[in-house]
Amino acid sequence: MPTTSRLNWPYPNEYSDPYWEKFKSFVEAVDASFYSTREDKNFVLFGGGTVSFDATSGDLTWSEALQAVSSPTGFRWYIPSSTSGGSVTLQDGEFFYVMLTRNPQSAQSVAVESGSKTPVSDDAIVIAQRLGSAVIFRNGATIGDGQSAILFGPRVLFQVDERTGIAGIQSTKEVAWEGHGGLRFDPALFFPGGAGITRTITFIAMLETTDDTTPLEAKARLYNLTDGGEVTGSILTSDSLTPEMVESSALVPGSGNFKSTEAEYEVQLMLDDTYGSPGASDLITCKRAAIRVVWS
Repeated sequence: MPTTSRLNWPYPNEYSDPYWEKFKSFVEAVDASFYSTREDKNFVLFGGGTVSFDATSGDLTWSEALQAVSSPTGFRWYIPSSTSGGSVTLQDGEFFYVMLTRNPQSAQSVAVESGSKTPVSDDAIVIAQRLGSAVIFRNGATIGDGQSAILFGPRVLFQVDERTGIAGIQSTKEVAWEGHGGLRFDPALFFPGGAGITRTITFIAMLETTDDTTPLEAKARLYNLTDGGEVTGSILTSDSLTPEMVESSALVPGSGNFKSTEAEYEVQLMLDDTYGSPGASDLITCKRAAIRVVWS
């Protein structure tokens, strides 16, 4: 039976006998092809967890299953399975594609394929293509060489954000807490995480001291001006003679004077004289302090 030149649809010869069965095969091939376009145009890629790419090896990896849904049936395709992430090696110009089980009647595990071209098949669908040192996915999401990122699922515009309390040199000789900067912060304005994304909020400061022997340590903390009280877990310490960025453990909104709603905070500094008395030239310095938000 002859077939069309591009999609390989079968069709009967002009004087075929029996004609009906061959014509029926043609109609079913047309039906299957047009049905695949319906599934493909509603194909939405999600999941995948953290996606990473190494251009040197060509390895594209994802930590959780990539997923899509057949909109006519409501069942999911999992790439490569529902229980694990996967990987594929791509050379420049190669496609990452899969062969779908069309019209699925149950959840389907789908094998990973790659090549410089895709098969002439209604079941083949491109997931991504490598172009140079980047991989571009079918929805436009892009991962570059050496990057690791959450590309699908809930998205954030930034993976790191900071609200600054001190910018520029602030110093003190005081051995009691002293206000040197301030900021307003509301955790509710920052995506809280979920579906594979974790939000972590910390307090950071760049500190140094003039005495690392005694030592006379530099200290910084957050103080809640709205309610009054030190933010628990925010005290940072350094005995470095050069600027050192130090970071607190995670601050939890709604606990330890760190509010879950909008509040005003003061950045306070002090010279810690626990181990000895400061001389006339001793002081501590803070060049930067901020509340830091990281999504991972």
